[in-house]
Amino acid sequence: MINIIFTGLISIEKRFKRSINEFILLRDKNKVGQIILSTWIGELDKYCELKNFLIKNNITVIESIPPSQCKGSILFQMKSLHVGLDTIENRTLMVFKTRPDLYIDSDALLLNPQVWKF
Repeated sequence: MINIIFTGLISIEKRFKRSINEFILLRDKNKVGQIILSTWIGELDKYCELKNFLIKNNITVIESIPPSQCKGSILFQMKSLHVGLDTIENRTLMVFKTRPDLYIDSDALLLNPQVWKF
């Protein structure tokens, strides 16, 4: 079993929701523990339907204040991941970190035996 953390901005709602649905199916099969979205305050306000979908499907959502006085995206990525990792309940599980703008096919994880050896 693994935990999933999405970090960053939503960008492409349809793609993100498709990935979430894949991980919900894996969670139903006891392959995924916690599913977390770590993003910035106000980001989900742009996607009201998505916010309700995440709540309904027991997705942990963390909305943080973005780093101030920061050039580039490195500090943003670090903070979003750090806050997401702090939210994990079962710290004995491995973590798969991804972004909301990338579609992740659950078969890619299910068919890769290395993912499940830890």
